[in-house]
Amino acid sequence: MFLFDSSGNSRGTYSGPDQRSPGDPAFTFLTEQLAGFELRNWDPDTGSEVVAIDGTGSVVGSTRTINAVFVLVAIDPLGGVVVSSVPRDSSPTRAIAAYDDRARLRWRTELPSSDAIVAVGVDRQGNTLALVDGSSRYGSGKLAGVWLDHSGRAGSVFEAADIGDSPRGALLLTPRVESGLFLRRSDGAWIRQFDAFGPGQPPPSWLEARASTTLHMARGGRAYAVISPPPPTSGGACQATIEVVAPSGKTCGTAVFPGEQNAFNGFCTASLTVGYDGTVIEKLDERSTGAGGGRVCGFSWWTGFLQ
Repeated sequence: MFLFDSSGNSRGTYSGPDQRSPGDPAFTFLTEQLAGFELRNWDPDTGSEVVAIDGTGSVVGSTRTINAVFVLVAIDPLGGVVVSSVPRDSSPTRAIAAYDDRARLRWRTELPSSDAIVAVGVDRQGNTLALVDGSSRYGSGKLAGVWLDHSGRAGSVFEAADIGDSPRGALLLTPRVESGLFLRRSDGAWIRQFDAFGPGQPPPSWLEARASTTLHMARGGRAYAVISPPPPTSGGACQATIEVVAPSGKTCGTAVFPGEQNAFNGFCTASLTVGYDGTVIEKLDERSTGAGGGRVCGFSWWTGFLQ
């Protein structure tokens, strides 16, 4: 992993578990923090760990190896991460654990449900929502929900959403302005919103009309950056857009970011992310380095664009 400052200067590197052979499940999963990053490492030989690094790649905290599988991870906007875990022996115990921005355990809570956890999200007040397979409680296609406060205290189980036969592995919970969460289904449709500790309700019409988008905070957390995906084929202009939308649904403007056509398959590679400080980052096309079969990729960014 290579780390750079806002001017593109190299600051350092970090190395996590390596994939030693095709199909090897060892990996490192990266999450952003207000300063630095937090990583979820998994090695099938040793287990899981949460590691906090600074902007140079130096480790500033670690859980050390835990004999469990960290299935899902969500960024805590107040700092740190929340992860769901199951024992490596495949027993049905399901737990949610929170770690601060130095990878120190805040709390660990066993959920009042042994059903599979399918999504985890943390709102801007630090409240966690865990969604679990609710078919045994409420019927086929139903999700159950459990809210936990920032100290890990769990509320009651409630019926949260109906996703039909959509895959549960691609659900997305993302924070709303101030508090609460939105839920996006695997087909890209925004289907629910949740007030903090509330049972859920239909999403606002402005978001329902913007399927397949992702959201990030903009304007200091007062608005949404609505990030549209690039066109799936080379038939149209290769570009991605970010629309700034107020919580009322009013559009405050749209920015267009040109991408590149992939040299191998012609697909558009205009992929955007937004940092905590409002910086927009675009991943450019991967290119072959020629001899040896190596590949390189590049990035463009606009510092503080959405502050």
